[in-house]
Amino acid sequence: MSRMYHNTTLKYNIYFNGNEAYKRGIARINSQNTDNYNEILDVFVDSKEDLAGSAGGDMDKAIQKSAKGIKIHSITKKPDVKKSGSMSKKEKEFYDKNEFNKWIDDCYILMGKSYFIKREYLDARQNFDYIVRQFPDEETKHLANLYLVRTYCEQVNFKAAKETLDFIEAEKELPKKYDGLFAAIYADYYIKQKEYEAAIPKLLRATKNTKNKKDRIRYTYILAQIYEKLDNLSKASELYEVVAKKNSSYEMEFNAKINMAKCFVGQGKSNKDIRKTLKKMLRDDKNIEYLDQIYYAIAEIDFREGNKNDAIQNYKLSSDNSVSNDYQKALSCLKLGEIYFAKLDYNNAQIYYDTCMAFLPASHDNYREIKTNSQNLNELVGFTSSVEFEDSVQNLAQMSEKERNKVIDQIIADLIEQERIQREMEQQANINSMLFDQQRGN
Repeated sequence: MSRMYHNTTLKYNIYFNGNEAYKRGIARINSQNTDNYNEILDVFVDSKEDLAGSAGGDMDKAIQKSAKGIKIHSITKKPDVKKSGSMSKKEKEFYDKNEFNKWIDDCYILMGKSYFIKREYLDARQNFDYIVRQFPDEETKHLANLYLVRTYCEQVNFKAAKETLDFIEAEKELPKKYDGLFAAIYADYYIKQKEYEAAIPKLLRATKNTKNKKDRIRYTYILAQIYEKLDNLSKASELYEVVAKKNSSYEMEFNAKINMAKCFVGQGKSNKDIRKTLKKMLRDDKNIEYLDQIYYAIAEIDFREGNKNDAIQNYKLSSDNSVSNDYQKALSCLKLGEIYFAKLDYNNAQIYYDTCMAFLPASHDNYREIKTNSQNLNELVGFTSSVEFEDSVQNLAQMSEKERNKVIDQIIADLIEQERIQREMEQQANINSMLFDQQRGN
């Protein structure tokens, strides 16, 4: 059979079907992705561990199709040489190739990318390494090198990742169309190691040279998060505003507005205007599931302005309205714990630290420190409670019966009031939950 037959059949049949399966898998990952906006977003959604399984079937099909295409349509036999024995430069370059079906390297790339999505990194690397070795003159080698960097980063082999990045830069052969991807991968390399300042110029380059609008908006949002983390609130606010004005998802737009409001504090915009915006967001039915974040933003403004009592109330409202966002509830309770600890109110500090630990994921940057503080408070409050109990008993024993009954009646009244407040909070939480469920149903 002719080379044309093998090329055409592979491109429009086996490879096409495999590539379509791969694209379906990526679409499935994107549709099922839920970002945690309380942390710096992942540069690449397709490498998130919790989503790998959702595309497993599609990736298996892509791998099977690629392997079948290679097995059936690979052409390694060299063409016949002219009787004269002389060849032009172009003919010699073609003759020296290892593979004479121009779609075989694409099959290896597709197979490697599919293994990468499945998080089967050894198989992914084998395919990318093979392309680099066997197809040094094909464009696919550049994509293979870029995916090798991503694979090394996911394996936490940052030394090998940096060596490959340096090689790509030194080679100076990367096609312009891959420049945005290269910059994004470089940024991911730095962010995974928490080298945020080094990631900034790479993300700026990625936003400039990436054609996909959705990816550009994501990179811009991550840039804003990094500037916020580095306390460059003016730049962070500026970029959050850029994202808020783009046609991004409502969730990203909402979080951009919230963070923009927080970062605007002390940056020249009237705090009154900011509060007005946030209060308006509280009244919008679309934000029922986000009330906890809005109250948290208001509390952050209160706290930065030194209004500790108002901050406490709004942090509590944030915690009470956390219907489905456990991470936000943990952050709100952590803030309350820290405030009460600074006020030397160790009982309340212990309560909120304890609640924080019930919802805080182990992946949080300061998880160990927060856990240690919580454990120390548990011990401290246990000790102080014993001392206070002994003191209370002794004080009661020294009182007259009339005074003692008055104290006991007040304790009972306080308990009844606490129970009433707790019931109201639970009722409000149930109402918010029902409204949230109704809205999701619509």
